[in-house]
Formats: sequence, structure tokens, C-alpha cells
Amino acid sequence: PGHTRAFLKVQEGCDHACAYCIIPAARGRSRSVPPDEILRQIGVLRAEGVAEVVLTGIHLGGYGRELKPKTDLATLLERIADAGVIGRVRLSSLDPREVSQRLLRVVAQVNIFCDHLHICLQSGADETLKAMRRNYDTAYYRDLLERARAYLPHPALGSDIIVGFPGETEGSFARSVQFLDSLPLTYFHVFPYSIPRGTSAAGLPGHVSPVVKKQRARIVRELGA
Repeated sequence: PGHTRAFLKVQEGCDHACAYCIIPAARGRSRSVPPDEILRQIGVLRAEGVAEVVLTGIHLGGYGRELKPKTDLATLLERIADAGVIGRVRLSSLDPREVSQRLLRVVAQVNIFCDHLHICLQSGADETLKAMRRNYDTAYYRDLLERARAYLPHPALGSDIIVGFPGETEGSFARSVQFLDSLPLTYFHVFPYSIPRGTSAAGLPGHVSPVVKKQRARIVRELGA
């Protein structure tokens, strides 16, 4: 009560296998809330005085792939816009490979969607991204942000950054910082790598000391500021 923004979870679980993440084992495969139910829930929130809905999910960009009929996030946004059930919609974090041209076009062309994209990078060094089992490289990420800027001239662009991943050397960390410094990002969320049991990264060589991880997190947070 009294808040004008509400978070609406439209997707749960994940089909990816990033080396540092336990979510697929803990929460299962991706599954999505049907569009009609999402529209109904947005209507309930709007009736309670909510002016902005944030669509969230563990793997939001994978929305709708397992539904019958199959759908996707861009189509869901079009349905929300067409229904006229809310005046303002924001997206939570997205993986780079799932920010399509069509999704950018929908966000840019329909004024209910906030010009705000949180696109998770995790590292600015290609060798670290490969060890993390991310499905893109730094060249792809840079091109994606340039495309986002072409559609949205003045967006807020955010990202998640993990520092101190196993095998991250002084050189790879320096390259990551240099890459981050060159990007048109608005802000970072910075996380020192932790070691969840049951992940493949837990068994990797080259673990970084807690002191060094803390130092690297401070450097990246200062850059973000």
C-alpha cells in the first residue's frame, strides 16, 4: 500500500548452464505465466493504484518458449500495450542473446515501456566469459549496446558484473575494466564471486582470494560511479 510500482513475476527457472549458477538445479527448467493471466494480474495491480509494473523472471528473456502456443517476450509486450491495462512497464534483467531487434523496436516505439534495459554482461574479458559458459563475447555485447542506443537515444543501460571468478588474472581483470570503461553503460551491479556448492565453477582452478575480490569489486564500483 502506498507504492506506485509493483513487481510482477512472469517467468521462473532457467534452461541455461552458466558455470557459477545453481538456479537451474534449485528452481528447475524455465516455465512461464500465460499471457492472459499476466494481463489479469496487471489489471488487479492497476485497480489497486499501481502506476508502473516491472516484469521480472529468473530468465526473463526466455519467456514463453515452453507455452502452447509458443510465444516470446516481445509478443507479450505487444499484448500488454494493446490491452491498455497499465500506463508504464519496465523490464528487469535480460541476457544479451535475448535482446532481439524486435524487442528493442517494441520498447522504442510504444511509450508505455521505460527506456531502461538491464543487460547482464558478467565480465569484460572473453576468456572469463568462456569459463563462465556465457553464450556471447565482448564484441557481441558492444554491438548490442550500440543497437540499443540506435533504437533508444537516451536509455538507462545497466549490467551485472562478477569479479574474482576462478582463473581471473590481473591481466584479464584489467582488460575487463578497460572494456567496461569503453561502454555506454549507465550503472553496474557488482558482485564478488561466491562459491555455490554444486556448480561447476566451484571445482575450477585459480580461485581468487577474498581480499583481491574485495579490491576488484571496489575498483569496478568506483568506475560505475
